[in-house]
Amino acid sequence: MPDNQITIQYTLKDSFKEDDFYKNALVFRNNRKEKSRIDIKELLPSIRSKEYPFVAHTGKTVIDTMMSTISDVKIKTHFYRTTIKNIADQNYSIIHRALRRIDTFKFYTIQSYFPNISSIRDFIMDDSYLGSIKIVIESNEEIPTAQILYEACFYVLSKIGNEISSIKTDYEGTYEFKDAKFYEVFQSKTLYITDPHGDGIGISQNAHAVSPDLKIDLSDKEWFVFNDNYGTSEEKAFVKHFSIIVSDLKKEYEKVYLVRNERQLVLYSFDKGERFEPDYVLFLRKKHSSGYIQYQIFVEPKGEHLIEKDKWKEDFLLQIEKEGIPQKTFVDDDAYHVWGFPFFNKTKRMKEYTLALERLSYEKR
Repeated sequence: MPDNQITIQYTLKDSFKEDDFYKNALVFRNNRKEKSRIDIKELLPSIRSKEYPFVAHTGKTVIDTMMSTISDVKIKTHFYRTTIKNIADQNYSIIHRALRRIDTFKFYTIQSYFPNISSIRDFIMDDSYLGSIKIVIESNEEIPTAQILYEACFYVLSKIGNEISSIKTDYEGTYEFKDAKFYEVFQSKTLYITDPHGDGIGISQNAHAVSPDLKIDLSDKEWFVFNDNYGTSEEKAFVKHFSIIVSDLKKEYEKVYLVRNERQLVLYSFDKGERFEPDYVLFLRKKHSSGYIQYQIFVEPKGEHLIEKDKWKEDFLLQIEKEGIPQKTFVDDDAYHVWGFPFFNKTKRMKEYTLALERLSYEKR
């Protein structure tokens, strides 16, 4: 075990476990199923949304470097951002040459993975496949040479080829969200965290050293079902923000519970069946004529540097309200709604998040 590893415990509060919500409430989650490859018409979003870095070899010798130092000439580093499609538009042979060296990209091989492509050119130029792949090249050239572009393409395409060749079975997420008992899904959990520091993962939200704008004692907050929160700084920012607006929600709903999801509830994106575990689940419940109305809302705080990379997760969250269908196996008179919110980020997503939150007060029911 690493010397700097600690043990933390997410413990459900006794007061919450005595509540009828814990004993009787339902939780909804979807599943995944195998997908015929005939319906596959793009690379996985998780592959296409990345920006692939490449550092070009300068070709400078030790003597070159010494002479540059002696003459106080600084070698400037340039960053050049482009895409596979842009490179192909300039010089198609660069991409084609790189692909020819990678077995995965033989036409009949790649067509077995993506049966809807008609040619290698289509695979290269189409934004749904390689066209939109982003590359950032670090070199001493303001405009990379053809050789540098080739080396960058070969490096990046080798990585993508490895990911494609590792594909075994494709899946899609089901639109049906099936029910389970709350107490079967969410339980107390022990975690082992390596190198906790600052305001990050593994640090209590009530720790002495936590930033004042994030600090909160959750042990006596009935709306937070666990004893504490040990998430990232962005997750702590979300919980602190929620503590400010929870009183407004309580004016509308008799039950308001925020649940930290530590890999206990799993979702699968509709289009690709990619596994996703939203960080928090918000439950809201109010009475209606013959039972309850319950809202189950997935919330994902996201650091600014991950908003674009994990865009597929936000897209999926925003699909859930319209596409997801709660299905009950337990008979009752309650009405259930399953939603996903835009990412929470205190500098980049507050407008979108706030608008989504406001709907909970005036949504027609």
